[in-house]
Amino acid sequence: MRLIVDENIPSLAVDLLRRAGHDVLSIAETAPSTPDTGVMHLAVRESRILVTRDKKDFGALVYQERLPPPVAVILFRIPDTSAVGTSAFVLATIGARSDWDGTFWVVDERGIRGRPLPSQPQSGQAL
Repeated sequence: MRLIVDENIPSLAVDLLRRAGHDVLSIAETAPSTPDTGVMHLAVRESRILVTRDKKDFGALVYQERLPPPVAVILFRIPDTSAVGTSAFVLATIGARSDWDGTFWVVDERGIRGRPLPSQPQSGQAL
């Protein structure tokens, strides 16, 4: 999978995802301190699934501000644990399914639930 990983995901998770064969662009490595709108635009431009722990900003950008969404958003709402524990959980969760596209996913201790991403108007259509 083509992923863009926000700064709030441990670097160990990035390493594990890469070792598992995923194409991972890490914001911490390539563009630290990029505003969330910039991360979102990069995810769209690069056709990558956005992996984050930042619900407030990305949920608002997608559903309230109606910015063009990336391929998918996978939001981890898990307790702060060790980097090892969090990274292993991120890797296992992402590897557990292949139907991420088109959905804003929330992963927490209760499970995984998704909400379809809003469709964007075609070129020339009114908003």
